[in-house]
Amino acid sequence: MGKGTRSDLGKSVRLQAEGLDFIVCSVRNQVFDEQVFLLHGLDVRAMKLVGLKSSHHFRAAFEPLCERIITVDSPGLSMFDFTAFRYEHVRRPIFPLDRE
Repeated sequence: MGKGTRSDLGKSVRLQAEGLDFIVCSVRNQVFDEQVFLLHGLDVRAMKLVGLKSSHHFRAAFEPLCERIITVDSPGLSMFDFTAFRYEHVRRPIFPLDRE
């Protein structure tokens, strides 16, 4: 996905603390591949664990590189648990909120 396209990450920095590496960018963007890591001197293939703040866009590039992907459903607008939202103007029952 997006192979060969340029992406503006703004100002970015690699931070190191207590044996961990963090990449922080000033412009919000999706991680489509491992290039942002390589730009900061990190090879994801040599790492035990890589954490991304992304919902789906990373999968095409990272699934072949890793043994397993663990998805975390954090609170916010992109949650996977649709029952966590309050719906005021929707006819019920409706899938996937209701089993009927």
